[in-house]
Amino acid sequence: MGFRDHIKTKIHAWAMYDWANSAFATSAAVAIVPVYFVSLFKASFGDSIEFFGFNFTGSSIWAVAVAFSALSIAIVGPILGEISDREGKTQRFLFIFTIVGSLATFLCIFTTFWGPGWLWLLFCFSIASFGFLGSCLFINSLMTSISEKKDYDRVSSLGYAYGYIGGGILLVFHLGVIFFTQDTDIEDTIVRFSIASVGIWWFLWSLWTFWSIPETKPKPRKNKEKFNFLSSLKQISTIPMLLPFFIAFFLFNEGIQTVLSVSGAYGADVLGIDLIVNMALIVIVQLVAAPGAIFFGWLANKWGSKNSLLVTLVGWIVVVFLALSFAPLSPDSKDDYDVILKTEGSGAYMVEMPKGEKLSVDYKTSTIPLILRNGNKIIEGDVLYLLDEVDGIEGINFSILVVGGKLDNYFAIGGDHPSSLEGNFLEKWSLLVRTILWKPLNLDVTYQWIILGLLVGMFMGGSQALSRSYFASLIPLDKSGELFGYFSTVGRISTVVGPFLYFGAVGLANQRTGVFIISILILLGTILLKWPFLLRIKDDD
Repeated sequence: MGFRDHIKTKIHAWAMYDWANSAFATSAAVAIVPVYFVSLFKASFGDSIEFFGFNFTGSSIWAVAVAFSALSIAIVGPILGEISDREGKTQRFLFIFTIVGSLATFLCIFTTFWGPGWLWLLFCFSIASFGFLGSCLFINSLMTSISEKKDYDRVSSLGYAYGYIGGGILLVFHLGVIFFTQDTDIEDTIVRFSIASVGIWWFLWSLWTFWSIPETKPKPRKNKEKFNFLSSLKQISTIPMLLPFFIAFFLFNEGIQTVLSVSGAYGADVLGIDLIVNMALIVIVQLVAAPGAIFFGWLANKWGSKNSLLVTLVGWIVVVFLALSFAPLSPDSKDDYDVILKTEGSGAYMVEMPKGEKLSVDYKTSTIPLILRNGNKIIEGDVLYLLDEVDGIEGINFSILVVGGKLDNYFAIGGDHPSSLEGNFLEKWSLLVRTILWKPLNLDVTYQWIILGLLVGMFMGGSQALSRSYFASLIPLDKSGELFGYFSTVGRISTVVGPFLYFGAVGLANQRTGVFIISILILLGTILLKWPFLLRIKDDD
């Protein structure tokens, strides 16, 4: 089939919806909004706030917002899915959720107009995320109406490939305009317009799907009884291998989706990854994920969708444990330090740091903190006090280098600086890998982050596409909407639990501990998918 013939097919029209809404999953949900939200949160509260002994950071609050959106769709998903089957309203529900999601995304443009910017952004994004997750439920269900069972792996992988390419194209545009307006007076405006453009892109491209695919046909119940939630749940145990898949999927999807949803905020919080680098990473992920999805679709035809899915999950485990080793190299040159104190030649030192930023350091010998701003002058005696009050001190997350004068090359690195690794076993793991790998190769955290993007892209498309196609191969066609509602519910509940686990781990320990706990979930899900007899359920494969 030629390209001109392909674009006229229902499969192409269906895949175009992935092209449309994947912009939300890339530019909005991962690349721009999490980092922008963390920056707004820090501008209001600093690195964190403590409430009743619990530590709240930008990334942990972001994780909770993602969780509440997922929980909402998990509650209504099965009910709406059953209605769409019985009354033939799959396209109608897809359109409604598209409107909700794309409009809420567009409204993020007003972040600086009403109240605290971080709060409005969080509110709009939570609604947009609800719309996005709901749309995924119905576009997944629609796959069984436009393709045959033997083609599920290929069609599902093709849809994700479309999504990665479409989302990647818009993200490259966003990366360009944000990069060229960085540190200008219109930077914030451009970021907000970029988020709003995601909503426009999502809505306009989705029209291709709505115009080209007719509404599904009603599938009325034989006894015409109303939807019974308990009876509907019981049927899951009667479909071979569906229940063990749900349990395994709950675990590994919980880990994967949490890693994807908090990665942007984690990078900004822990590793100091800025918005441009984070967006560049997502572009790399998109470029690699599209051929990755096609490759694993091909592999599924050779090895089977379940075995190929297992390969992707093992890859995810490796990726997450490698990500736990990421850490900035210790400052080595002048450009690596956050604050430079440059001699004036008269016993005084001039502060050099980014314009507009301000740092406060408490002195043990004074009730008045020292304020560091670009252009301030500090006498030599105070410089020694300053270095002593910064070096290795918890709560200080920046570094200082003295250039010239009697104190030339004196330096101090705060105890909470991203390069300081003297905590629990996870930080010792990061220190070990940094010592034997990152430092000898001179790969700073930016390059480590790029390596992460290459590996995530390789396995992300395969794990998502094959989970969808393997599930579709297990269910009866006349209950696709209802059962994809449960598929969405299990996925969304897992997406709720994962961020809450991360949130709790951050509050009680730190961000690395949160990621480690999430990695254990992926490992458990992989084990149960491979060996379902551990659940005392026979594998029919």
